[in-house]
Amino acid sequence: MKEFILYGAVPDKECEDYITGYTGGGMLVGYVDSNPAKRDETKGVYSPELIAKHKDATVVIMSDKIKEIATFIRDSGWNNEILVFPHLRSTWCDRNQNELRNWCAENKSKLFSVYENDDYTTGLLQEMLIERASDTFSFVPLERVIDFSHINLYFYDKEIAPKGDITLVNGGAYTGDSIEEIFLAYGDRLKKVYAFEPDSENMSALKVRMNKLGIANIVENVLAGMSDHEDKIAFSGGESMASAFLGNGEESVPIVTIDSVVKEVAGELCINMDVEGFEVPAIKGAKDCILKYHPYLAICVYHKMGDFLDVPMAIKSIRDDYKFYLRSGAHPECYAVPIR
Repeated sequence: MKEFILYGAVPDKECEDYITGYTGGGMLVGYVDSNPAKRDETKGVYSPELIAKHKDATVVIMSDKIKEIATFIRDSGWNNEILVFPHLRSTWCDRNQNELRNWCAENKSKLFSVYENDDYTTGLLQEMLIERASDTFSFVPLERVIDFSHINLYFYDKEIAPKGDITLVNGGAYTGDSIEEIFLAYGDRLKKVYAFEPDSENMSALKVRMNKLGIANIVENVLAGMSDHEDKIAFSGGESMASAFLGNGEESVPIVTIDSVVKEVAGELCINMDVEGFEVPAIKGAKDCILKYHPYLAICVYHKMGDFLDVPMAIKSIRDDYKFYLRSGAHPECYAVPIR
């Protein structure tokens, strides 16, 4: 019987059942975690050394730390098969399966016409997206994602990223993790940051982080969400990464346009967004900046089913001189690269 080990997840019967089905009746050996504080053998959570004792077991990485865990496994000399649990994460996992199948069937040709399919990664991600039409919880072999499993780093791919100085518009800045990654990658080429974050607790943590990095002087903090107009909207804050715009939120926060905030750009303008389904309105609210600066954009497309197409179409409606690519780490993003 096929054995499998889950790496980086708390015990979850539903998850086990999915994997058992996927492996054709495989047997769970146990959970493992690199963090000693999370181990509890009474609950079946062990040290990664469990992998060494089961050389034929398939290891399923449940964490978004794909590259780090995979590198650790291989550096430890363990050659087990490694699978990654659904790579193209989105709200689709909770949707009616027929709805997903129908959307992919209806839009397959559009997907392949909008994106640059001769780009290896884009073609591979689209292939995987289409696969999910028949099996939302299909697992992905490590070898198919390891080269592009960058989690927080936007504009990391040198082939489709600006080569000189940049100004960053960071939508959904959270506690500044993406800004830190970009700063570490770009160094003094990062000249200016506009950090949009509606959660006041996250913003406080972001300010602390920027001070520690020594770049608070180049970061303009915007305590607001992004949209195509200015308003106030219900919001559920204080939930760390789970903070979100909700119809029944306990507080209201402002939403603003990028055009109303961005007044100074040094080098190339780069815009990234992970703004809880407000991506298309936020693009519309950046119309003047897109027309004036012809920016690079990296926009999350996992909040709404149609965003894989609606996001590039929103950009094309403003300027048609872009090429579109897909990249993905913890979530898929549409990259819009200006044609110069």
